[in-house]
Amino acid sequence: MNQVEALLKELKDYISLRLQITQLKYSSKTSLVTSSVLTYMLISMVVFFFVLVLTIGIALWMGNLLGEWYLGFLIMAGIYLLIGLVIFTFRNRWIRIPLNNLIIKEIFDED
Repeated sequence: MNQVEALLKELKDYISLRLQITQLKYSSKTSLVTSSVLTYMLISMVVFFFVLVLTIGIALWMGNLLGEWYLGFLIMAGIYLLIGLVIFTFRNRWIRIPLNNLIIKEIFDED
């Protein structure tokens, strides 16, 4: 009976260690995915503000050329509408599938 108890204790310790390893592995993967997402969000914010200021400058410049400030903003709004429609049309191919692949790659990448 002593050997059975020793074996059960070893099995219990082994299972406990495997659970700890799994927890550490997935916490590492979670932190990696989270840091990647936050990095892309920060880069996206910087690009957004750059494009915003650039758009305002172009709209003011075009409005000055056309003689009416609002015309430049209307033209830029039309350009963004076209860009939005193109992105919406290809959203699965350009955004959803690559983003899913990136997250899956980060999760299952064995370092």
